[in-house]
Amino acid sequence: MTPETKNLIKLICAIASVAVVLIAALILVGTFPGSGISESPSNNLNPVPPDADDTTSPIETNVKLYFRYSDTDMLASETRRIQSYSNQRVEQAVLMELLAGPSQGTGLTRVIDSQTRVVSISNEGDTLVVTFSEEYLRQRSNLPDGWGEDAALREEEYLRRRLAVYSVVNTLAGMGDYSHVQILIDYNNTGIGQKVTRARLGFTEDAGELNKPLQPLAFNEAVTLNVGNTVNAVFRALTAHDWQTVYLFLSSKTESGLNRPLYDTVAGSLQQSASRLFNYEVTGAVYGTDGKRAVVFLNLNFELENGTKISKISAPVKLRAVNEIWLIDHDVLYGLFTEAGQ
Repeated sequence: MTPETKNLIKLICAIASVAVVLIAALILVGTFPGSGISESPSNNLNPVPPDADDTTSPIETNVKLYFRYSDTDMLASETRRIQSYSNQRVEQAVLMELLAGPSQGTGLTRVIDSQTRVVSISNEGDTLVVTFSEEYLRQRSNLPDGWGEDAALREEEYLRRRLAVYSVVNTLAGMGDYSHVQILIDYNNTGIGQKVTRARLGFTEDAGELNKPLQPLAFNEAVTLNVGNTVNAVFRALTAHDWQTVYLFLSSKTESGLNRPLYDTVAGSLQQSASRLFNYEVTGAVYGTDGKRAVVFLNLNFELENGTKISKISAPVKLRAVNEIWLIDHDVLYGLFTEAGQ
């Protein structure tokens, strides 16, 4: 073998060694086609802070974020100005604000575990697909052992889970870009979302549907405190003699500046005047030009302390928006349960 041939063989071996090292490196990072290593889903969120390499100004958007109102069974909104950047989806920024929880002093409460992460966001036609980390399914930390055997605790936890679903759905669908939202869960930190059964998300109303996966959902106005739903919530509570819930919907000050009475005073007054409410029906609503006032009309039947039965047709109920929560003045509510204005 000539020296030239030996040198050529050595050169070929050296090149082959370098190629092997490069191929091994590519396989390790999972970027070599056909390597058998799963690549990160293409719709995964960028782990780099969105503005890290972005010199453009942020895009600002006003978005309604939906949280639970106190401990009621309804959601209410808080408008927040969201900043997003060109290298992220605006829905990512919106969900990060939602997961951060409501602002203090709004009367709103979080329904999603604070450790929940947004794993990925994609869209399929008019459906937005959101994958959360498994913390989204975590139960409340203050639930005692055996809570599932207690009907009241069980129903409260199922309610919280349903509100957590619609907190996400109503926030994202309410932005107007997608009609439906599909929630998925990444169970194994793989970056791949899976559908969740209806039962696990608190949708237990239909026994035959418990083990079926939750499908994409649209905006649900029925769980949102618009003016009609607010009056319905108040009058359901009045019918059930649930004065504590009624108190939550009374403004702290009347339009004329009077303070709301203490709870015991309100409960005592309602016990006398409103405890004989037979039935009611919301018939319509009109919003004020400023969007912060409204009048809801309802028919109601009740009985005065002296036994006189009263029917009122299209009785007006004035409401005012305080921190985007529709509230009633206590004197307005009291005034409904008098003989005047039949």
